[in-house]
Amino acid sequence: MANEQITKALGEQFRFTIKNTTGAAKVVAILAAFFDTLLVTGTVAGADVTMKKQYTDASAIVAAGYACDHVLDDGIIVAGLVCTPSNSKFSYRAFREYIKQQGKVLVDMSIQANNVAAFNGVLEVVKCTAVKGAASEYLPLSEFYGVDQTSTTKINLRNVGLEMTYDSLMLMPIENGHEITIAFKF
Repeated sequence: MANEQITKALGEQFRFTIKNTTGAAKVVAILAAFFDTLLVTGTVAGADVTMKKQYTDASAIVAAGYACDHVLDDGIIVAGLVCTPSNSKFSYRAFREYIKQQGKVLVDMSIQANNVAAFNGVLEVVKCTAVKGAASEYLPLSEFYGVDQTSTTKINLRNVGLEMTYDSLMLMPIENGHEITIAFKF
């Protein structure tokens, strides 16, 4: 009974960290809607072929008219850009697929950063369709950073009410040298 009360009080959460040491700012897709993000790389050594599949290719998102450098997946996206879920039992890819298949309503969101400049960015959220236009909504993170809050490294977005589903595209700029931890609460 106590575990149920704790679980209910905490809600369902997914937390992950993005670290950018690539030498440049990157726009990453936190959610990639229904866009094809499969990137297959491989090497040939003699008769052996080694293939690696990642879901980090942003070219379909860029072709649709959005600024995006990479799509988040587990581990090293490219040299210097890493995505790590806070609980190793739950992968980022599984989270993305779960959202695409089941959908969830985002209640609260927190963003913690190693540099207050991270809150100068704008989170772009789009409900994409393949048959009609899609309008972007912009969440300037600085709107949630206040001088009266107790933490200078964290912002909280309360009562968001954002429906996250198969058609949700969420883009966020990550400056070089920034490490950002995002927590979604459903």
